[in-house]
Amino acid sequence: MLPIPRAFGYLVPTIEKQHVLGVVFDSMTFPAQNPNKTIVTVMMGGENHQDLIQLPADELANIAMQHLGWIRVPSETASLNKWHQALPQCAVTPLSLQSVVLSLSSPTGTL
Repeated sequence: MLPIPRAFGYLVPTIEKQHVLGVVFDSMTFPAQNPNKTIVTVMMGGENHQDLIQLPADELANIAMQHLGWIRVPSETASLNKWHQALPQCAVTPLSLQSVVLSLSSPTGTL
């Protein structure tokens, strides 16, 4: 098993400008499912990196491994799934935020 923190996972803030959106340590979250394996879900792409979905599987695996600080694992031990539009992206613009604030501060208090 590869070493992973005793945690659920983490999100990567957009300000860090990385391809990775977040990581889930599945082995820690669901230890009974595969007790002798390290299973990690690395979510990448999103609104700011839509081009990643076009990359070949080995390139995506390398991005994930580099992010995790791991050396490249043999391809037969890694699996990759590509889900198009899997994570909803909420684009909050200053104008849309302003309209919410203004409507909430109105006498009726409704959107």
